[in-house]
Amino acid sequence: MRIVKEADERREEIVNEAVRLFAEKGFRNTSVNDILAAVNIAKGTFYYYFKSKEELLDEAIEMYTRDLTAKLNGIGRESDLNAVEKFIKVIVEASCSDSLFKQRIVAAIHQEGNELLHLKSLVVSVLCLVPVLTDIVEEGNEQGLCRVQFPKTTVETLLIAAQFMFNDRFFTEEESSSVLRLQEFLTVVENMLNMEKGALAPLAVALAEAVE
Repeated sequence: MRIVKEADERREEIVNEAVRLFAEKGFRNTSVNDILAAVNIAKGTFYYYFKSKEELLDEAIEMYTRDLTAKLNGIGRESDLNAVEKFIKVIVEASCSDSLFKQRIVAAIHQEGNELLHLKSLVVSVLCLVPVLTDIVEEGNEQGLCRVQFPKTTVETLLIAAQFMFNDRFFTEEESSSVLRLQEFLTVVENMLNMEKGALAPLAVALAEAVE
């Protein structure tokens, strides 16, 4: 017997199961029928919520974005942290979150043939991080912990550079996961933000542990 569920709950269930399948089989290799079987719904129910598999993918990324944005904004409001500490905590949260949904999104991104999902995820990462990191850098200017003339443009530049520098689609896996490369990149970040030398050392440690 098919279980009747509230619309929002059903929609979220469809997205979660689809993301699981995307991670296992790849976006292109997952059919709408695969999703129907996983959720035990009729085709009409699927198309009631989503016009296409691509629209479902957009919804999955938006769900992840909403959750991540809320967490990052919460860090930005923490009054017991200075700007450098907030900067580090935001990057760690965005990079090292161990939520199952994120793990599956990441796994799906790295499936061959998922170029669309990969591109969307890059854009989303930048859009999520730019506002909160810009505010933190401006706060750092006020606290004298950094000195940045154009906070938003500088943050955008750093994030876009990071997306390519540590992406094994553009560099070898050995290069993209190199601890030395990470340390050197964070030194560049300190220089661009005019932070004290070694200010981001805790971030280098946290990120290096995450990739081991």
